[in-house]
Amino acid sequence: MSGDDHRQPDEAEATGEQLPDLTLVFAPSWARQAPDATRHVAEAAQPEERRDRRGPGAARHGAGWPGGEDRGARPRRDFDSRGPRREGPGGDRRGQRPAFRPAARPEPDATPRHESAPLPIEIKLLPEQKALNAIIRRIQTSRRAYPMREVVRLFLANDAAMLVRIEPLKEAADAPPLFQCRVCGMPALSEEEVREHLLRRHLEDFYDVEEVEGDAPGGNFACVARCGLSGELLGPPNHHSFGLRVQEMLRTRYSHLSEEEYRGRIEMVRDPAVVEQWREANKRRKLYRRKTAGTEETAAADETGEAAETGEAAETGEAAANAAPATPPAPAPAIERHAAELQFAREFVPQQIGSARHLVCPAAATQQAPNRRLAAAIRNVRADEGRRPGSLFFALRGAFRHRGLHLFRTGDARGPEFVMAHAPVSLDATHAVSEVRQVIGFIAENPSCARQTLIAALTPGGDVAAQAHLSSQINWLVEKGHLIEFFNGTLSLPAEFPAFKATPARSAETVSDAPEA
Repeated sequence: MSGDDHRQPDEAEATGEQLPDLTLVFAPSWARQAPDATRHVAEAAQPEERRDRRGPGAARHGAGWPGGEDRGARPRRDFDSRGPRREGPGGDRRGQRPAFRPAARPEPDATPRHESAPLPIEIKLLPEQKALNAIIRRIQTSRRAYPMREVVRLFLANDAAMLVRIEPLKEAADAPPLFQCRVCGMPALSEEEVREHLLRRHLEDFYDVEEVEGDAPGGNFACVARCGLSGELLGPPNHHSFGLRVQEMLRTRYSHLSEEEYRGRIEMVRDPAVVEQWREANKRRKLYRRKTAGTEETAAADETGEAAETGEAAETGEAAANAAPATPPAPAPAIERHAAELQFAREFVPQQIGSARHLVCPAAATQQAPNRRLAAAIRNVRADEGRRPGSLFFALRGAFRHRGLHLFRTGDARGPEFVMAHAPVSLDATHAVSEVRQVIGFIAENPSCARQTLIAALTPGGDVAAQAHLSSQINWLVEKGHLIEFFNGTLSLPAEFPAFKATPARSAETVSDAPEA
């Protein structure tokens, strides 16, 4: 240590300066800490240059470590392998690693959502004609009033009773084209979707399938491939049927996976027993034979068209009448599935793809829609229809009015809407028989009373004959429209807004005898 270093404390004492304790200069940071109150007071009493925690050696050696002149004056490190240095309370390395803090994440509501824009199409639900006729017949024969919301739910619960109309929005300039499978009516947004659907669903509608017994596949097979999703044996990788089987599984079951993803789910089994199991299973093969009915119809249509074009229809008809009965055509040859698919795609698929400005398809066919956006839009429309009146509700209203049924509201102008066969007509009971007057008077005093309550009140003795006679009078009043009988058995007099009260056992939400769609 030089002489200047020995004189420095004396000079500092002469000037009254307070020097830091040199034993703590190079001590760990936790050892240098003082309580908050005394630390702030001590720092305030020191000169600005003395508040540097690097100690007096830093003034001589610069901004680096002590002795930094020999180390090349590299900058001070803010962290080491155990985490960054932290000065102040809680900053020692024995506690939690005060690691690097990432930027705060935005709130969930502030996160931008990349949702696909809705399709520029309009979707409406319509009643199927046969189901609509069945509903109308039931309403007419029962003579009861049914809630419109329950009738709508009957249609929504039965896909066979509904149709779906899809058309582009009138103001949309980028509306997608609409395509449809002519076999089942499934909607789609591209020809490729319909083509894949036909190959996957309707191949057997045009081909007869036969199972034939044959010999087991020959060859030396060390392993056999097995589908990791379904557990089915696909065949040895060195057998010619393996690739065809993979393509068939992708087309019929796992169209949502790419070929690479599906092949990653295939496992190889090296068990000789499993290989033999595959051999035994492949003794029976499926062969496809083209149906003759479709061939005959197609040939007849082609011959008729050619005769009309050449003006020889009369001569063709006369020759056919004089000719001997034609022998039935020979059956088509049986072929493997991959050959049948190629023939089907070439000869049948183009004729079974339809396109139009708007589509009307069965609701059951929409469940098979391959386009996810289109299927989601149809599901949303059906869900909205169950919560509030929509296209199906107003379509049923129009159909009921067109067929002469009567629609009315109960309670007030905003009450539940009901439908019945005919409009009710008030009856002047002045000159009616006593039973009719008693019935009308009791209902006037007790609106929306149950039929059983009315009969029990007017026949206190429990006479069975009297009850039957009174019930016949009520039936006559309901048939003539002088009384309104609701689906739950309650009765009300004709009015602008008749009274209706849902019974606990059979409320409007759980009606059991509503007309069947």
